[in-house]
Amino acid sequence: MTALAEAMALKRQQEQIMDFVGHEIRNPLSATSLCANSILTTLEDLMPTEPTAPVHVDRETVQSQMENAEIIATCIQHQKRIIDDVLTLSKLDTGLLIVTPCETKPVELVGQSRRLFDAELQQADRLLQILINLVTNAIRFTKNRKKRVITVTISASKERPTHSPTGTTYLAQPNSESGNSTPEPDDENSFFLMLAVQDTGIGMKPHELQRIFKLFQQSSHKTHMKYGGSGLGLFISRELARLQGGQICVASTYGNGSTFEFYIRANKCPAPDPSRGREGSSSTVISSRAASTSLTPCRIDSTIPNPFETPEIQVQLQYLLLVEDNLVNQKVMEKQLKKAGYFIKLANHGGEALEHLRKSTFCDVKNGQRLDIVLMDVEKPIMGGLECTSKIREMQEKELVTSGKHVPIIAITANTRGEQQTQALDARMDSVVTKPFQMNGLLSEMERVFRLSAAMSTESYTS
Repeated sequence: MTALAEAMALKRQQEQIMDFVGHEIRNPLSATSLCANSILTTLEDLMPTEPTAPVHVDRETVQSQMENAEIIATCIQHQKRIIDDVLTLSKLDTGLLIVTPCETKPVELVGQSRRLFDAELQQADRLLQILINLVTNAIRFTKNRKKRVITVTISASKERPTHSPTGTTYLAQPNSESGNSTPEPDDENSFFLMLAVQDTGIGMKPHELQRIFKLFQQSSHKTHMKYGGSGLGLFISRELARLQGGQICVASTYGNGSTFEFYIRANKCPAPDPSRGREGSSSTVISSRAASTSLTPCRIDSTIPNPFETPEIQVQLQYLLLVEDNLVNQKVMEKQLKKAGYFIKLANHGGEALEHLRKSTFCDVKNGQRLDIVLMDVEKPIMGGLECTSKIREMQEKELVTSGKHVPIIAITANTRGEQQTQALDARMDSVVTKPFQMNGLLSEMERVFRLSAAMSTESYTS
């Protein structure tokens, strides 16, 4: 084996290890997150809406337990960010990080980033990832300051910036070029989008500024002990800015705070077409397919408007098949879904899922048990989610699904790499939701996929 082949094999092994570690950590995080949210909502239901209203439980005890549940949820999101940073770093190291241009509204995006910290959610958007990293740092380093102010500003320019608005020179980028960089936009519609995060934190000394954008480096050795952090966020932010045709810089005065600024290249989007209908809401969904007029789904992003109008569907989503081999996750999800008002059937692997499908109204219209949607874990013994989904689609093509309806399938997975999600979509799953997720986000995606699948079935009958 040549040295190059050995190096490539080692890279693949490292990637597999990262996938395994990420998958094994995300699974229990998902169950813990759902449990914490369940505890919180249950306790909130016990508390009266009016402060003076009578309460049948000790108010202080309930409030204390609510705070405990919120702390658990916050810690889970903190762990998730570390996992996301490590996986992003792994992708950067192997050249697998892909930046895909998409339509967005920058001012709304900045507002969204503020709301994300209130709800402790995250998106898979690379621009937002930079902004979240910078705001997270600002929150961390303004802690215990008498004056705690964080200001986010946004601007745009037709010319590539050489200096930030504060006069700071942007960092020189590494010589290595990645094939995954954002393609050069056309001159007529291209511009440079600039964002700055200013804080009233502790600031940094000149020699500390030289360290912060390096991998696993912080401004000083005492920084981690006092403020936490992994030393990944700023390095990743620099690389994400580079991949999007931009740069990053920092201006800081010790004792008076810091300002981090970055820019990226972008294209102007055409004005939205009012006939396209309402915009899809943001969720924990990473990517999805929606139905076209045929039974072959087309891939779309869940955060942009659907390219067609969905007719009103009279039947409500009620009956679910949950395919999950992890008994802890299975129990937690079943409990949460029942609490939300759904009827649940359980399957431990793809083989059992196919048996449930054959006994359902999809295959036995008159005597089958009603089934509306399938939630499919990807990694399972005996028969995995990808194989099971492929077999279901084959059954549809061979008209073994005698109802003539499209079977809506949502992947529930701890695999977060883009290529892994692509595999799920290529197996003709309708959507991919990654763990850990918020239950409200999953419920919204279930309703969306169910409506689109019902529309597909309606169109197949009328065509």
